[in-house]
Amino acid sequence: MTDERGRWPDPASIVVALFVGAAGMLFLVEPVVDPFQFGSLRVRPVALAALVFTVGMLLGAGIYLRRGNRLVGLGHAVVGVSWGLIVAGTAFASELVFYAGIVLLVAGLGWLVTEAREQLD
Repeated sequence: MTDERGRWPDPASIVVALFVGAAGMLFLVEPVVDPFQFGSLRVRPVALAALVFTVGMLLGAGIYLRRGNRLVGLGHAVVGVSWGLIVAGTAFASELVFYAGIVLLVAGLGWLVTEAREQLD
């Protein structure tokens, strides 16, 4: 992808990709790395991966929507918000928030598939 000035690789997309890549790496090192210590809080790498992924998706949403790339921006927003709800529901033991994230993810992705098909026609 290029940015609005035609630069490739697009610096903003690289930042989003770095967040998503860092989340993937945190997920993969879960079995061999001890939990991280933040003051008195111990956080497993897989939990941190989910949070980093959420931040990456929300950052991507802002970048692509600002550029006018509506479908890609909304795709990032749907995944970012729904994954954030899933993470928050898990962290705070709230089944309502967790399942709201699942419903939003499934419904939002279904809507995005419909939108993408309409753009192809």
